[in-house]
Amino acid sequence: MEVEELRKLLKNSKDKFSILTDKSILAKYKIENGNLFGLINDFLNDEEKLKILHDPNFISEHELIAYQIVKIIETLSEENKEQLLKDREYIDGLELKNYHISGLTAGLESDEVKEELIDLYEFHISQVMDIVTTFQDEKKFETLKQDKYQFEKEKIPMVLSSMGANKIISLYKEEKEFFEKNEMNLYKIVKMFRNEEQLEFIEKMEQLELDISERRKILVSLNEKVKGEIDTSKFPKEYITALTMKVGKPFSKDGLSGKIIVDFKKRLEIYKGLDELITIYPMKVLPKNKDKLLKLCELCPNIVIQDELGLTPSVGSEYKNGEIWIDSVLSRNKRRLVRYSKNSIYR
Repeated sequence: MEVEELRKLLKNSKDKFSILTDKSILAKYKIENGNLFGLINDFLNDEEKLKILHDPNFISEHELIAYQIVKIIETLSEENKEQLLKDREYIDGLELKNYHISGLTAGLESDEVKEELIDLYEFHISQVMDIVTTFQDEKKFETLKQDKYQFEKEKIPMVLSSMGANKIISLYKEEKEFFEKNEMNLYKIVKMFRNEEQLEFIEKMEQLELDISERRKILVSLNEKVKGEIDTSKFPKEYITALTMKVGKPFSKDGLSGKIIVDFKKRLEIYKGLDELITIYPMKVLPKNKDKLLKLCELCPNIVIQDELGLTPSVGSEYKNGEIWIDSVLSRNKRRLVRYSKNSIYR
């Protein structure tokens, strides 16, 4: 009730700043810091908020925490936010965490100022990426094309996916060399789209010059809900089989997150061309499916074969050749053992 009474007082007062900085008044209404920062945001103008933000004694006495300081800064005008963030010495004095500052930077409107602050604060590369995803699409792609921040290739799809379906389709037509140079298969981008963006992309996918394998990778990687909403009445059989394939759930602990869960009961030919979406743990394959696994390796020579110990993985063709070699060695040793046993009997 005390907070509501103070709110009424503030609404009718011409000098709200004096009230909110008067310890005796705050004590009278039993205002704690959790309520105080809300009142500051609701009733003070930018000039008054800046006075408070530049008063370390006020911040200390009222125990305003980093989250609350950030929330106050977020309510400032664009110009005041920019000026505040450009003053690194002052910001360092607030003892904000890097993720607080990068979050404030990402919320700014000017891409140029964002770039300036990226250089000023030397954010972690993941924080830089989060900021770049908030750039205007043209600036975003220019930044990627120039490789300004040297993002890892596997991280670039996250930035591209923030552009949406229509922009990616347009870029792929105009900048195909960029996608090829960075091994940027479209499925890696499309799988990060929101459901409505995925549906829009599928509706326009035929506009792009893609081979059948690339189209099937995109279909396999769609969210399950999206797969169920697609009109498949005019789809070729290859598309439909791709849509029915099961994929490991995100962040699954079995190492199959985003990977196709191979069904050895089905015709293995349906997996041809989808090599990079398949990871197999041989120790988890039933003995009765061992020959089928070798067949899969023949059809998809570049699938990943991973062992349970987390050692360096091999590809399907290497695994198949290795299994053949091991079988041949075991077979030779078995024949030698038989000959040795026979010789022992007749001695």
